[in-house]
Amino acid sequence: MKKLMTGMVVVVALLLTACTPNYKEPITKVAQSFLTKVDEGDFHAAEKLCAKGVSEAIAIDNVDKTIDEEYASYLTNASDATKQALEDYKQSIKKAMFEKIKLNDDYNNSQHSISAKLSYLNTSSVSQEMVKTKANELSTAFINAHQQDLVAIYKKSGEQGMQQAVNEGIAADLINYLKTDYLSKMKYTKQTWTMKFVQDDHEKWTIKTIAITKG
Repeated sequence: MKKLMTGMVVVVALLLTACTPNYKEPITKVAQSFLTKVDEGDFHAAEKLCAKGVSEAIAIDNVDKTIDEEYASYLTNASDATKQALEDYKQSIKKAMFEKIKLNDDYNNSQHSISAKLSYLNTSSVSQEMVKTKANELSTAFINAHQQDLVAIYKKSGEQGMQQAVNEGIAADLINYLKTDYLSKMKYTKQTWTMKFVQDDHEKWTIKTIAITKG
């Protein structure tokens, strides 16, 4: 009787396995699309493929806000050229944030999961003091080269107006430094993302969670 029961359990398990749909193809397709958007720096499009909170977990939801806060002084009354230069820098950061992305062939149908390996740009690996030092160097050079003009601006608009003129005057060079020297010094950290998917009422697959491990 015990052998008979064991055999029945095995048969039932096999039948259940055979009846379970395999979602590897649609889930892999969404995973690859998501990783492609991440690699391109199109984080807004990548977020649309995720459940709420996932983009925050992988730090792609506030890149623009963080950069704007760090360089707010260069955006105050900034020229269109300066604003565009900062937008270009944001895009450089986004495109550089993840590299060597590879989707693994480890789809788990029972978990609706699949993983990927990639390298993540550690933006805190380089001190912001480098930027402050460079900004001071550029400011000193700009002030020395435009003393008379800055004195006239000071008389008309005060210290705040003069400071804004200096910020605007060095913005292009500073942003170019950020896009080249500063960005190139940042280090990458290898990560593995294990993505779990969930299907909504419209049979659309989205990323429910992403578990991040090193290596």
